[in-house]
This record gives sequence, structure tokens and C-alpha cells, in this order.
Amino acid sequence: MTALIADAVARGAKVLCGGNPRPDLGPNFFEPSVIIDVDSASRLFQEETFGPILAIQKVANADEAVTHANDSRFALAASVWTADAALGKKIAAQLRAGSVMINDAISYYAIAEAPHGGCGLSGWGRAHGKTGLLEMVQTKYIDVDRTPGRAKPWWFRYGADLEHAADAFLQFQYAPGIAARLRNARAALKTIFRDHGL
Repeated sequence: MTALIADAVARGAKVLCGGNPRPDLGPNFFEPSVIIDVDSASRLFQEETFGPILAIQKVANADEAVTHANDSRFALAASVWTADAALGKKIAAQLRAGSVMINDAISYYAIAEAPHGGCGLSGWGRAHGKTGLLEMVQTKYIDVDRTPGRAKPWWFRYGADLEHAADAFLQFQYAPGIAARLRNARAALKTIFRDHGL
């Protein structure tokens, strides 16, 4: 990731925060980083980073944003952030990506019914969901957030409480027997409501 950031900076990008590895935490840790004025030709935009880096580029309009977003050999997932749901769906339909979330990010991967897979060099076929049975079919999954502006139960507050709630939710889905499932559903909801002050 250091090389990707160095390449972006050499092309005129500016690091607002982060940008450094954290060997004191282990060999695979890197500071959360925000980088602005990233050029489309930079490795940050042309390669899959899989790290805590937010690369930002200014565009004139939605059409230009779509053009830049589709200008990559990789296309695993994308996010569209907007207060206009109709515009979000229009943009999502134009993006070349295996999954597109509107006003959300990444959480689709935990939805077993949602197909998972990318386009281009991000992979062939799909796993999960009904389309996961059609291994060589390219489908695009678009998820629309129905509660814009509200924090999701799985966002932020990472720690023991979220871990407990996530484990209880999995037990709710897969525990043998209805009594165990209901008991774990109650535990998960209790933790979520408490964390969100409900």
C-alpha cells in the first residue's frame, strides 16, 4: 500500500491523514488513510487495494463519475452515495461491478441471499444466492438503503457488544431448533437497541 500511495502522490495527490504502515501492530497493519486529488491513472484507482484507503477524486457530474469508476480492469463492488434514490439507482445501473450498494458499503457480503462476485479481473461467476448456482453467469446486485441518514446496526461501535450481537444473530439464523433461534434473536436485538439508545 505504501507503493500505491507513493505513486498517487507522485501524480499530484495529497495525503490528508494516515498513509503509513503500522509494524508495531503487526506486519499487515496500515493506518486508515484519506487521499485527495487522485489521478485516474494512479495505481490507487487502477488496482485492487484491499486496505483502509479512501482515494478521492473530484468530478464535474454523475456521468463523469461513472466514466472514471468504470475505467478499471477490476470491478468487484461499488457504492453510490446520494440523497436522490432515483439518481442512485440510475448511476448504479451504469456501474460495471458485481455489486452496487446505494448509501451503504460492503454489508451485502453478509447477505447470504445476495450473489457475490465481480466483473473483469475481479472474478468470474457468482457465489451465494440462487444465482450462485449459475457459476458462469454475470449478475449485478444493487442494494438500496431504505433508511438514509441513519446509522446501521453493523456500523461503528466495534467491540465486544457488536461481536456478541453478530454471534447471536448467526445463532439465530443457524441454531438447531426454534427455541434456540428465538433466544439468540432476542439477545442480538437487545444488544443492538441498547447500543443505539432505543
